[in-house]
Amino acid sequence: YLKVAGVLDIPAEIARLERDLARARKELEGVGRKLENENFARRAPPDVVQRERDRAEEAKARIARLEEGVSRLQTLKG
Repeated sequence: YLKVAGVLDIPAEIARLERDLARARKELEGVGRKLENENFARRAPPDVVQRERDRAEEAKARIARLEEGVSRLQTLKG
């Protein structure tokens, strides 16, 4: 582990991660709406539908990483 106190502006980093988290959640929401749309799923080529599913999974993974980062920094902020 590295000591980040004094080197890293923890509140600013938490704010940055929370902005990134909001963007990732918005992206997931948009992709989710697209995938839930029956017309999209029925009319789009299978590779396009799969690409959107992959984007959703990537967004979920990014959200999990960002949430973990925020949580860890909040414990440091203490």
